[in-house]
Amino acid sequence: MNHIDIQIVASDDYKVLSLIADWYQAEWSIPVAHTVGNLRSITADIHQFQMVLSVNGRAVATGGVYDHVGLLNHQPEL
Repeated sequence: MNHIDIQIVASDDYKVLSLIADWYQAEWSIPVAHTVGNLRSITADIHQFQMVLSVNGRAVATGGVYDHVGLLNHQPEL
């Protein structure tokens, strides 16, 4: 059976922030530094959060709740 884990990302968790930023860069060509900066801001705010879903210890998805979805600035068709 698969082990599924959901982790809330902390603003100082550079390993996970960089992983998410790498995904955004690969999928939507958003610069890594830009994504890391935005995620650090989001994860430091108690009213917003970012999470990572892992299956068997491997991160496979991310998502969150935000005041503003910055991805829409780059991909308005979403």
